[in-house]
Amino acid sequence: MPIEQFFEIEGDGVIKTRAAGARVFFVATRGWAVIENQLFKVFASGAAVMLNEMGSSYGKGVAKEVMTFAKDPGIVLKLLEELSAAAGWGNIEVKGDVSRGEVLEVVVTKCAFCADGEMGPQPKCHFIGGVTAGVATEAFASQFRATETQCMRKGEGSCVFHLERVGPRADGA
Repeated sequence: MPIEQFFEIEGDGVIKTRAAGARVFFVATRGWAVIENQLFKVFASGAAVMLNEMGSSYGKGVAKEVMTFAKDPGIVLKLLEELSAAAGWGNIEVKGDVSRGEVLEVVVTKCAFCADGEMGPQPKCHFIGGVTAGVATEAFASQFRATETQCMRKGEGSCVFHLERVGPRADGA
């Protein structure tokens, strides 16, 4: 999918989304790995919570932007799949009943957030897990939690998240 389909590259150091004109920027995977490693050095287990909350907030913001022109949750999730590929995050596929938010599973292949990170025995995609939960929370107007069941940094072929509806949206909206 060509990046120009979703982003307007102005040539003066500014890249914007075509849909809303919001400015975006890109982070190299090695740079992301350095940021993530430093967060874990400084905040230990608190880093996972921070990354998840950052992702959730970002996912909610992306969903709100998309929902200005697409209200159907299935379309919102489909656009997440397309935007993630265009932005270089990897290939995201949302499985399950995307119209009702039931039995949702998100599979990320070629995950950019795993590309240069340290391998280990525990799942590590706290940010992208937060993003997927945040998008689902906005799209379905219910609070969702993402549980990572597979991770490329554990040596598995893809990152897989189970999205579970856990109650009403925390902001009461």
